[in-house]
Amino acid sequence: MGRRSVRPHSLPLAPGLLPRVILAELWLQRRNAVLMLLIVASVVAPVLLLLGLKTGVVTAFQQTLLRDPRTLEIDIVGARALSEDRLRALAADPRVGFVVARTRALNPTIDVAGPNGDLVSVVDLVTSGPGDPLLPPAAVQLPAGVAVWLSATLAEGLGVVPGQEVTGIVARKSGGPNSRAMLALTVAGVLDARAIGHRAMLVGLDLALAAERFRDGTLDVLRPAPVHGMAVAGMVAGARLYARGLRDVQPLARSLAEAGIETNTRQQRIAILLRLEQELAALLLIVAFSAGVGACLALMVLLWIDVEHKRRELAMLRLFGLSPRAVAAIPVAQALLLAFAGALTAGGLYVPAAALFDLILRRVAVETGFRCILTPGAYAMVLFAVLGLGLAAAAAAAWRAARVMPAEALRRR
Repeated sequence: MGRRSVRPHSLPLAPGLLPRVILAELWLQRRNAVLMLLIVASVVAPVLLLLGLKTGVVTAFQQTLLRDPRTLEIDIVGARALSEDRLRALAADPRVGFVVARTRALNPTIDVAGPNGDLVSVVDLVTSGPGDPLLPPAAVQLPAGVAVWLSATLAEGLGVVPGQEVTGIVARKSGGPNSRAMLALTVAGVLDARAIGHRAMLVGLDLALAAERFRDGTLDVLRPAPVHGMAVAGMVAGARLYARGLRDVQPLARSLAEAGIETNTRQQRIAILLRLEQELAALLLIVAFSAGVGACLALMVLLWIDVEHKRRELAMLRLFGLSPRAVAAIPVAQALLLAFAGALTAGGLYVPAAALFDLILRRVAVETGFRCILTPGAYAMVLFAVLGLGLAAAAAAAWRAARVMPAEALRRR
């Protein structure tokens, strides 16, 4: 009879044996474990600082741009006739943050008299509605009907505050003597000085259309009639249009240009910020990749040496019935644990370092508002990247551990 080769077989593991072995190995080799943990932390902490600084710089520039509502404005040039269907399509576009019909650009003005008799002539009528970027986010009463918002310049000239009444005066001349219509208006609020710098009044589309029709002679009494949504009769002479975000301004303006609608935007300022964000992201990626490769190689060497150092112990585990896969899992699990602990340590180091960075930035750049900002999502992304680095570093050591044979346990050192 021929001799059969007997292959070592794996025995079922006692519950919790492998985790205990992994933790026991880490404790026995705690000096090496601390060294690997510090390698990870020393690489990840500077990356976290750079990421926080990049996010802080970009966020500060974004806030500076967005404080000016005109940044997201897409100004339609001239009196461009727009149909109701076009307005509805713009309102449904996900890139649009706000849109409202605008009456004729030739005569969108009104005279306003204050409660003390002060008269301010030629006040711009600006159509508004829910979600208007010019309005404060916490605005309770929106421009609609006889409720209006005044620019800071106009409110100061009239000497009024929210809650008071002013009188709107619209004049017309239709082949005979001039006629005027007056309407009592309630000041719902006063705009921030940065929203509109000149004398202007934010009104609902209903009041703007009523003033236009009174001038045209198609309306005898200045009285706002309800306007539902984008429902306007026929064509309107343009729209007030704002993009939803900084990245939406250029694509939206390009789409309008393809439709034959000329626009003006502040894309040049936005492009500077977006280019800065891209360059900072590229710089951060280069630094993180270089540091990650170095840390991965260092961990790979240390894990390999650790496996070589305890080959006999691993062979004993094989002799006791652990499979090659279970033995290979030991350096992998240890590397993942150390990578996780190193990332947590780096997070702890980031906190005081970021506070120091913020202190320095406040001293050298007070007006910019720069500071380190590390979001939970960004830290989670770094944590997963570090775990991936630990897994890659352990691959060679795991391969080496899996090739340890049980017979090596019987050899003398």
